[in-house]
Amino acid sequence: MLCPKCMRTFDGEHSICPLCGFDPAQYHPRGYTLPLGSLLKHGRYLIGCLIEGLQEPGPRRSYIAWDCSLKLPVTILGFYVPEHEKILKDFLAGAQKMVKIDRIPGVISVHEYFYENNAAYIVEDYVEGESLSESLRHSGSMSAEECFRLLSPVMDSLTQVHQRGLVHCDITPYAIMIERDDKKAWLRGLKTEITGYGRWGFSAPEMCGQYYQELSGSLGSWTDVYSMSATVLCCITGEKPLRCTDPEYLQSLWSKLAPLPPKLAKVLMKGLQLRPEDRYKTISELQSALQAAIFPKTLMSKLRDAWAAAMMIPKQSSTDNSIIPIPDKEYALPPGTLLNNGKYIVESVLGRGGFGVTYLALDQTLGL
Repeated sequence: MLCPKCMRTFDGEHSICPLCGFDPAQYHPRGYTLPLGSLLKHGRYLIGCLIEGLQEPGPRRSYIAWDCSLKLPVTILGFYVPEHEKILKDFLAGAQKMVKIDRIPGVISVHEYFYENNAAYIVEDYVEGESLSESLRHSGSMSAEECFRLLSPVMDSLTQVHQRGLVHCDITPYAIMIERDDKKAWLRGLKTEITGYGRWGFSAPEMCGQYYQELSGSLGSWTDVYSMSATVLCCITGEKPLRCTDPEYLQSLWSKLAPLPPKLAKVLMKGLQLRPEDRYKTISELQSALQAAIFPKTLMSKLRDAWAAAMMIPKQSSTDNSIIPIPDKEYALPPGTLLNNGKYIVESVLGRGGFGVTYLALDQTLGL
């Protein structure tokens, strides 16, 4: 028997899964939900449970399903707005673009998309875990340092999405997946490239064309800059910005940013500007500004300067008076030095050899 929750097979006459403990008799999802065992795409996909850690407000439902052709679990995202045919078509248009591009590291791949039962469906790789939104719900907000370490790889992936000529248009804590085992953050695939339909608090004004007619259609990397800035703010403060159409938007934003360090507040304020030309133009620009604000630039500069000074010591040549680079074998990083964006902190020198120095360091992420 195939368990509709963990998608593993087990023997026995009882319906309760001995592997994960799922009892179908206790499964009572709210709202419009496909029944367990439903078949989609001419019987290819067998629908299982809603994935608890991926549910979100609105018309979207995320299911674990069994791909009967490939014999593996997948995630199926259902989008139910039958009265808005244009939104459904635009939703599938976004999926179509993701299917056509090559795999991008850190982005959950889209296998296919289709329309059935008055709903749109997108089939994605299955990654066991929960959304960033769900993680924030039960764990609370995080420090700016934790936030940057978690989301920086997502920003790298998003930069590659933009390099393919695409705009995600749905960057939110719901669209970022935290893998259960190694806590890696994944970006769920492109959902929409449409105006007039946005997610309140995270969508840029140009996504809300009915309110900002002059900006309607002016989508680009700056659109995702707004949403990523809102996501960072939500991670650090536990609050998302007011929707961009609210007349109290800027006043409310200032009050949310006020408790943050001034440099970080300045970066997020720029990323959350209503007019696209006032924001960072690319995710890379936002990422660099966040790194400089969160991890003191003076420390990084001192480290680079010290290393350069140690490796480039002026020495007079007997022939041309040129500067010859030679290493200073006595040089070592001082205890307390931070490496890799603050992940590692140097404690002591273990040994030297040739031009290298071996250090004992603490991994502050893993605590070892």
